[in-house]
Amino acid sequence: MIGLIITRLEQAPAIFRSLDGVVAFSRIESDPPLHQRPSGWVMPIRESAGPSIYQANAVGQDVQERIGIIACLGDGKTTGAAAEADVIRAMRDQLVDRLVGWRPEEAHGQLLYGGGALLRAEARAIYWQFDFTRVASIRKV
Repeated sequence: MIGLIITRLEQAPAIFRSLDGVVAFSRIESDPPLHQRPSGWVMPIRESAGPSIYQANAVGQDVQERIGIIACLGDGKTTGAAAEADVIRAMRDQLVDRLVGWRPEEAHGQLLYGGGALLRAEARAIYWQFDFTRVASIRKV
């Protein structure tokens, strides 16, 4: 599913100048993307399994999947809380427009916005995580 989300976010108009996955995110300490903002990384965050449901030779379970999109935002010049909040809100709105209600895989639920959080703030960049969730159904006969 991560690959499908990356592909959707790369479709025109592209939201990020650079977009990758969790392995690339692990390199930001040695190679911060300050020249390619906004940059983004899409990664699985968590799965939460619901109770198992047993029915006539079958078992079913719903799993809530949480996907994080980490964004490196800012132009290196913006100062002030209001301007920074506007940058975060603008990115959130673009991501919500592109992803909420979309089903990356028809057999599972649609993506919903799950919230956001500040991961890190630097003099020239803000790292913000936007979370999206969906429910996937597992059925085994």
